Amino acid sequence: MVANNKLFSTIQNERVSNIVEKRIRKAIFDNHFKVGDKIPSVREFAETFGVSRTTIQEALRGLEKSGLIVIKKGATGGSFVMKGDTTSVTDSLKDLLHLKQVTLQNIADVRLLIEPPICAMAAEKITDDDIERLEQWNQELKFMFQSGNPNLENDPTMHTLIAQTLGNPLLTIFVKTLMEIHTYKMSDLKLSKKMKMDILNQHQKIIEALKKRRGAEAAENMREHISSVREYLLSIG
Repeated sequence: MVANNKLFSTIQNERVSNIVEKRIRKAIFDNHFKVGDKIPSVREFAETFGVSRTTIQEALRGLEKSGLIVIKKGATGGSFVMKGDTTSVTDSLKDLLHLKQVTLQNIADVRLLIEPPICAMAAEKITDDDIERLEQWNQELKFMFQSGNPNLENDPTMHTLIAQTLGNPLLTIFVKTLMEIHTYKMSDLKLSKKMKMDILNQHQKIIEALKKRRGAEAAENMREHISSVREYLLSIG
């Protein structure tokens, strides 16, 4: 049987810059370079790998785009290992939002799956200092609403803080990413006065349940909060 040339394309060798990028990435993951460390220069890497400087520059740009390193110019410049953040993941999800492959309702559905259980577990580990920070953020959000700012820029901090109490960095990153996308999309919307008040009250109910260390109640309050926001978004299209 003859292979269909339209179905199968010729296998191409992987770009050298991609191979170099993977090797430098692995060196960082293997702790040969730590956060804040300056990695070898373009010239040094070119000599080590036996490739052109252009190839090294392409590899470093790929690492910078993924948020693994930052490239600084000037006499004290160079490439430095960064502390991981959610920027690249957030940017990818933003692209999907623009392409309408992911909706705010999709994000709310995922949040409903993970944030109520997080609240339940947080009730067992949350400290008085954590509670104080949550209350402070809700007060700042109230002031922001009263000043006429329609955005929810402070809201993600509250949700992320609750996740942080569990000490699981993966959960924190996941919640932070979801909330950054949620806030980014919500910034285009004008919230009604009633919705702003509902959000503040729902936040306070969550905080009160956590303060009393009532996990099931905190989880249910979080579920009601996310569902309420989800329904509001559906109602305004």
